[in-house]
Amino acid sequence: MTPHIDAKNGAYADLTLFPGDPKRAEFLADKLLKNTEMVNEVRGCFGFTGFYYGKKVSIQASGMGMPSASIYAYELFQNYNVKKLVRIGSCGSYKANINIGDWTLSKLAVTRSNIFDQSANMLVTGGHRQASPCSALFSQVLSSQKFKPVIVHSSDEFYSFGDQSAQFNADVVEMESFALFYIAKRFNRSALSVNLCSDSVNSGGAEMSPSQRVERTLEMTEEVLKTLCME
Repeated sequence: MTPHIDAKNGAYADLTLFPGDPKRAEFLADKLLKNTEMVNEVRGCFGFTGFYYGKKVSIQASGMGMPSASIYAYELFQNYNVKKLVRIGSCGSYKANINIGDWTLSKLAVTRSNIFDQSANMLVTGGHRQASPCSALFSQVLSSQKFKPVIVHSSDEFYSFGDQSAQFNADVVEMESFALFYIAKRFNRSALSVNLCSDSVNSGGAEMSPSQRVERTLEMTEEVLKTLCME
């Protein structure tokens, strides 16, 4: 047990999906996994383990933002020996070629956050901290040809007052990927981030409806599982 996870040893699969919303974790586990068991409910941040076509898979909510995601990523790697941690999230588009409803695959995460100090695990360029996903996982999911590779700006600020893409040379914005990649590198584990584009900074407030988000996220998650579990 950890301060944030009350699961037993061995409760988590090598492959663990990492959505932010606890209810989204529960929904995905219910729809996609068989013989599912809730393995964590501390602070309402639910975790589940089940089977996808015979492959053991876990789904653990990360909470919102880099501080929360970094806590759960750390404990999953350190205490539960998770090997592959895949963010299942949403993002906002900075660029015209990233449309609402697209599935994005993060090839690089950039941030100006000082959540972590500078270290050998972090490339710092022009004041921006950078971290990358596992190249093998990235190539595997990209091979499905259903995801757009993007540079993601991981922000601490949800209401960020406009398009910041020029500052970061980023395609989309969200709040977790950098922390996930950084923690994974500390533990020499594999991490990936896939995000549904649910809104656009330049669209005058256009966004997907809640029901559209749920449906499209379910489809996106199943595509990830197909590429990673059914080789």
